[in-house]
Amino acid sequence: MEDTLKDLRTGANLTKPEFARAMGVPLRTYENLEAGTTPVRQIHMNAAYWALVLLASKSPLGRGFMPLNVAEVVRKANLDQSEKKGRISAP
Repeated sequence: MEDTLKDLRTGANLTKPEFARAMGVPLRTYENLEAGTTPVRQIHMNAAYWALVLLASKSPLGRGFMPLNVAEVVRKANLDQSEKKGRISAP
């Protein structure tokens, strides 16, 4: 299943104004994106994913704050970063 902005927002238990603010877009723009009157482009999805990561970093719940599919992407990214750091620091 492909993520939609509404799925991401509701999965994180956020209101439209909260999610729009976190994404860095005006509320009206977000409402148009979610309603489908403005086409959702990859840049909007990227902003949504990064907004969730940022909000999760500030939440005591951590990745538990995010929808599971996004939390899994973040978990994998953290593993990749750990592996890269391990390779760089190895003699």
